[in-house]
Amino acid sequence: MKKTQILLSLVAACATTAFADDYKYPYLIVTASDGTETTLNAAALEITFADGKLVATNDDGTTQLTLDGLASMRFSETEGVQPEVDNVKSLNAATEVKVFTTSGIYVGTFESVAKAKASLKKGLYVITLNNKSQKLNIR
Repeated sequence: MKKTQILLSLVAACATTAFADDYKYPYLIVTASDGTETTLNAAALEITFADGKLVATNDDGTTQLTLDGLASMRFSETEGVQPEVDNVKSLNAATEVKVFTTSGIYVGTFESVAKAKASLKKGLYVITLNNKSQKLNIR
């Protein structure tokens, strides 16, 4: 119950700040307790709570997130880091990818995600691919 009250307070406080400056912060980034992030377009965003879930609806559709798994929410000027790359085959194999550590240190540029995965040590990385950032976990 306390977690829900804290989240409601956070949403209310952030919403006032975010929209006061004509969408200076057009994205709401929700971080789960496992570190994964969900980026929501804040324009016309409506957030409700039902059945233990945060239900976010905007022009892009509806997203439901379990309240027990939420760690934080913040408004941002950028889309943030997209969820981890799950299916390398779904990406263009010939697309150049830049790799960074989670601390922001540049590791290198690779011809494809597959080549980056083959060259990197185990760990969590941030990659830029097609002008978007994504998490890449090497196991």
